[in-house]
Amino acid sequence: MIARLKFAMRFVMYASMMFGAILASGCATTGISEDNLQALTLDNGELEYNHVHSVDGVSDEELYDRAMQWMARNYRSANDVIQLEDRDGKRVIGKGAFSVPFMMITSTVRHTIQIDTRDGRYRLSIDGLRVVPDSGNEWNLADAVGPQRSIVSGTDKRVFELVNSLASAMSVDAAEDEW
Repeated sequence: MIARLKFAMRFVMYASMMFGAILASGCATTGISEDNLQALTLDNGELEYNHVHSVDGVSDEELYDRAMQWMARNYRSANDVIQLEDRDGKRVIGKGAFSVPFMMITSTVRHTIQIDTRDGRYRLSIDGLRVVPDSGNEWNLADAVGPQRSIVSGTDKRVFELVNSLASAMSVDAAEDEW
């Protein structure tokens, strides 16, 4: 009984910390909110995040270059992550992973990330989300039930951080680094 109470107290404490972190993670400089990040479940049962963002006055070539730089800076080994570099089609596709806390452990969420650029805008898509817990039994994030739903909340937070990080890298101000 005491063990269950301790577990429940830890869970409530963890959930409140996650809620506070999500509330505090807004980004004033990019104007991106969780409202313009679309998470949807596809027909095949997979979860996908999509975000389209305008960057006025920036060519598709420049946005493509910024996307490549962002991939190199945000993943440990861009050479291992990047699966497709299509300069003509202005598309970058990569396979990456990030960590998400789950109760008292950390799980890895593997994903596919795609960035498409056009003059003055880009689209970020993140899909193929698979949870790989320490136990090694990989599962589809969209299949989360019960306590596993906290991994979905943690993934929402990590994706929101990626969206904001990319928006900062793609912004006009970020490129005007005169040294």
